[in-house]
Amino acid sequence: MFAPERANLLIADAGPSPWAADLARSLEPLPVNLHWTRTDTEVINVITTTGVHVAIVDNQLPGGGLRVLERVRQLGWNKPCLFICYHADQRTLQDALALNVFSVIAPQTDRDLLTPMVLKVFRQVYQLDWADLSASN
Repeated sequence: MFAPERANLLIADAGPSPWAADLARSLEPLPVNLHWTRTDTEVINVITTTGVHVAIVDNQLPGGGLRVLERVRQLGWNKPCLFICYHADQRTLQDALALNVFSVIAPQTDRDLLTPMVLKVFRQVYQLDWADLSASN
């Protein structure tokens, strides 16, 4: 069982995007270190030098989010990844699934879909349940 003092979460955001800022605020009470990147090179650097447990990758990253995921998967990084894509077509969804993406999320301005999904990943993959801590926010 995985039980770190703090978990490492990568936010690869082409933004600044409202979804990323909202996620960061919602995770403040949790024992999570946020690692922010804006480019494909930064994503690869953080993933290969930091013990990232979960990554959230924006499809709008320079070079394309799926290409970045393909590169880190080729490097052997096999941790859970959430893929942010505003307008995912069938091809994008198939490509994301082929890269073993945990979920594809289209962020909405009126509803936070990402925070519950991040909590679900940590609960299912790492058996960490932060529901009580996240409810305080």
